Formats: sequence, structure tokens, C-alpha cells
Amino acid sequence: MTNRFLANYGDHMFMETVYDPGNGNEEKLEGLRAACRRLRDDREAGLYDDAEDAEWFQSRYASLTSDIKKMEAEPIRPAGMVSRPTGRTVEMEWSAAQDDGERRKLLQEFGARIRVWPADHTPRYEITLSGQGEKLDPYFITLYRALERFEKRGSVCTLDQSCPEGAEE
Repeated sequence: MTNRFLANYGDHMFMETVYDPGNGNEEKLEGLRAACRRLRDDREAGLYDDAEDAEWFQSRYASLTSDIKKMEAEPIRPAGMVSRPTGRTVEMEWSAAQDDGERRKLLQEFGARIRVWPADHTPRYEITLSGQGEKLDPYFITLYRALERFEKRGSVCTLDQSCPEGAEE
């Protein structure tokens, strides 16, 4: 049964969500622009009137505007949470899991939802992955012996929440 699940999903890349501090280009660019504004303001206020100061101003202003043009050509990558591949597949993660508890955590990451109805209902059970619209292989549920443990009509338990009173996960 595990083989059927892994045949359908095992080759999918396992992703992790991590914080990306970004490249800081937006802040650096704003700092360069602010320095240019201050230099212009100082020049307009008459702070660079003598020849030596005017030469320094022109050199510094040229350097800043050159840095701004280079920075504007680079992409801005803001800080935030990003998903990235781990280099491992779902099958690798599943095989590395020590027990059903770890496998349950993997299912939580996929947003798995299990619905089970009484024995005379068709279908008897349904497993879905939230947001993906895919159904897991029906035989996969036997890994958790869910058919034996769910007894209430229409009981719904998600892997990240408590089950309704009287139902078991």
C-alpha cells in the first residue's frame, strides 16, 4: 500500500519553507539616493563653493550616481518566507521517517484531510490534499488503520486538528 502511494507521489520534490533575508538592494538603493539628495542640498546651500570642495563634490556625486545605476540594474529580492526544494523526494522523506508520527507530520505538510463514512456508505472514505485538488491513493489510508478507527457517521478529522467528540484520529 505504501508502494502505491509512493508510486503516485514519491518522486515529487520535498520542499521546505525558510526565511530569505533578501539581498537588501532596496535599502542600499534608497541609501545611495538619500546620499545624492544630501549632496545636492549641501551644494545648493553653498557648501562646495571653493575649487577643492567642488572637485570633491563632483567626484563623490559621480561615484554615487554610478553606484545607483549599477544597483538599479540588479534585481530586488525582498526579505520573506520562501519555499525551496530540499534536494530530497517525498519517498526519501517517507523512508527516513522513524514511525507513523513522523509520517503523519509529512501528511500534515501536504494538508491531508481524511473523511470516513459508515461501512454501508459509498464511498467509504476519501483522502484529499488541500489546495492541490488531488486524491491520494485510496489504499494509503490503511497505513493509519483509519477504517478501523473511525466509527461515527460523517466524522471528519484533519491531521492538524482534534477530531469531533467520540471520533478517533
